[in-house]
Amino acid sequence: MVYRDCVLLSRRSPPSTVLVAEDNDDTREVYAEYLRYCEFEVTTAVDGNDALAKIRANPLVLDLTIPGLDGWSVARAVKADVKTKAVRIIAVTGQTMKGARAAAEAAGVDAFLTKPCLPEDLVDEIAAQVRNRRA
Repeated sequence: MVYRDCVLLSRRSPPSTVLVAEDNDDTREVYAEYLRYCEFEVTTAVDGNDALAKIRANPLVLDLTIPGLDGWSVARAVKADVKTKAVRIIAVTGQTMKGARAAAEAAGVDAFLTKPCLPEDLVDEIAAQVRNRRA
């Protein structure tokens, strides 16, 4: 795999942990590997229930069409909980139909990226969301 120089957020400021909730094994592995290369600690989840069990105060990379509890429901639950409502949620999804972005934002998603999404674009968005949270 060829890596572009990435933003090393973990050296500059926390959070340095990212939760990647993705049911596709290959996609989850690519994102997790690239984020680790960028010196993040990575936790992964394979479905919505797993994501909710592992959520903390760190950014969440969320596939909206994960099995079990879908991504929209996960986003709503995260934003409804006083302990996790500040979590920045980055949706990475194949949902490109009209209204998908608006529905995701209404559920509490902070950023919306469509697949295929390059890992370096994901890192750039995580960096932007961390800056937005601190502002």
